[in-house]
Amino acid sequence: LKPVEVAAYAFGNKVNIVFGNASEANGTVLITDVTGHELKSENINAQIMHIDMSDVAAGTYFVSVKQSNGTVTTKKVFID
Repeated sequence: LKPVEVAAYAFGNKVNIVFGNASEANGTVLITDVTGHELKSENINAQIMHIDMSDVAAGTYFVSVKQSNGTVTTKKVFID
């Protein structure tokens, strides 16, 4: 498997994650804060995912996609 193409961005109180090659998007999405504390964890279930972040404070967060083969892709997002 090659690394999945990931675009992650915040819009309002949601993090939107778009997988460019969804057929290979097999794994888990993790959202952590700047200290590495895991806030959210969801199995990848669609080519476009929307994760509610209304329960976290404004700030910088990291969206990591962990594929079943061990590959990790991480993107930084800002929640207003």
